Amino acid sequence: AEEETAIKGEWIDVPTDDFIIALKKACPTFNVIAEDLGLITDAVKETLERYELPGMKVLQFAFGDDLEKNPFLPHNYPANCIVYTGTHDNNTTLGWYRNEAGDVEKWNLGAYFHKEIDEGNVVAHFIELALASRADVAIIPVQDLLGLDESGRMNTPGTTCGNWQWRLRKDQLTAEHLARLAELTQRHKRA
Repeated sequence: AEEETAIKGEWIDVPTDDFIIALKKACPTFNVIAEDLGLITDAVKETLERYELPGMKVLQFAFGDDLEKNPFLPHNYPANCIVYTGTHDNNTTLGWYRNEAGDVEKWNLGAYFHKEIDEGNVVAHFIELALASRADVAIIPVQDLLGLDESGRMNTPGTTCGNWQWRLRKDQLTAEHLARLAELTQRHKRA
């Protein structure tokens, strides 16, 4: 515990069931999001299912491979999940499209939407896709609501400089942004 990094760390089995039961008993409104990104073991999957803990679905992860089986594509979601266009650890959607999405992702985007996707429409399509999904909860970072590029990125994992410095200015979120979000929220019955 005294180490500054996890380099000397190790995985240790813990009494998971006892822990979750104690949390549910102590917090009657026990609402959590299970961060189930990356390498997830069968035991973790079974625990999430047993306790009906919603996992995370990130649209930016959805277009890199098989468009039928990718678990991050909305047609593969269970209802009990949280969908994000991107998280605090991802680039903004526009920044992702410009700087991280490769030819395969861009081609798959067009194939999935059955139309040409570009810098001018990718953010709107991601927001619409998240809200139209069957996920119980959809989270749209404000940077995506504003259509910001990579300058709005919050955090770059594995780096120590320049993170957590982006701030929403009082004048950035306009009545137009809010009206569009309200319209999409109502259309997809998320109000």
